[in-house]
Amino acid sequence: MSEAANAAQREYWNREGGSVWVEDQARFDEMLAPFATAVLDAAGLDADTTVIDLGCGTGALTLAAAARAGHATGLDISVPMIDAARRRAEREGVTNAGFDFCDAQVDPLPSADVAVSRFGVMFFEDPIAAFANVRRAVAPSGRLVFVCWQGLLVNEWMTLPTFTAAEHVPLPDPPAPGTPGPFSLGDEDHLRAVLDGAGFADVAITPFTTTLLLGGTGSVEDAVPFLERTGMGRTMLSEASPEALTRVREGLATALAPHHDGTGVRLGAATWIVTAKP
Repeated sequence: MSEAANAAQREYWNREGGSVWVEDQARFDEMLAPFATAVLDAAGLDADTTVIDLGCGTGALTLAAAARAGHATGLDISVPMIDAARRRAEREGVTNAGFDFCDAQVDPLPSADVAVSRFGVMFFEDPIAAFANVRRAVAPSGRLVFVCWQGLLVNEWMTLPTFTAAEHVPLPDPPAPGTPGPFSLGDEDHLRAVLDGAGFADVAITPFTTTLLLGGTGSVEDAVPFLERTGMGRTMLSEASPEALTRVREGLATALAPHHDGTGVRLGAATWIVTAKP
C-alpha cells in the first residue's frame, strides 16, 4: 500500500473513525440497510458473479453480496474494520467471502465482474485515479454499482442534528471543494465528470431518497449519544464546555423527539445510486 496517497483518511479510519464503526457496527448496518439493498438490487448478481466491495468497512455489504454471488471480497484501508469483518464472516459461517486491507486508489485490486460500494467511495484524495484503478479491475463485460450521499443540505439526517447543535457550539469550517468526505460526490455534475474522467461508460446516476433510522432502532435517548460519537459530532463537540454539551444534548432530544416513529428516529436521506460500465 502506498503511504503517500490518502494518508489522512488512512490515519482517521485506523484510529477513531474505525473504532467507532466497529463499536457501533450493528447500529450503522441497521441505519444503512436500505441503501445496501438498493445497491445489490441494481447490481444484478448471480451465483457466477465475482464481486469486490470498495470501502467495505465491517463487511455488511460484502456478506450480503456473497449471499447472492459466487464470491465477494471486501477491501478497506482500516485494519480494525477489516479485522471485524473477518471475525463477522467466521462467526456467520460465510465461506465465499474474504477481506483484504488495501487502498482502492493506488493498490492492485482483485479482478471481479462487479465492483460495489455502500458509501465507501467518497474518501479518495484523487477520485479520478481511484475510479480508474477500479475500472481496470472490473471485467470488460462487468459493471460498477455504488451508493453515495447527495449534498449535505438535502440530507435531513445530517442537517437537523448539525444545525440543532450549532445553536450552542460553533459550526466547523466547511471543507474545501474536492476534499474527501461523506458528501464529496454529492454534486451530480461533479460525480459524472469524475467517472467520465476515469474512463467509465454508460454512467447512470439515479436519485434514491428514503428515510433512515438514525443509529438504528431505539429511543431518542439512544440516538443522541450515537450522534455524539459520529465524525461530525466529535468535531463539533470536542471543545464544548460541560454546560454547552448539556444544552446540545437537550436540544437534540427535543429536535429528534417528533421524528421518533415508535421504532426509532426516522429522518430523510438523499443518495445517488450509480451504475457504470468499464
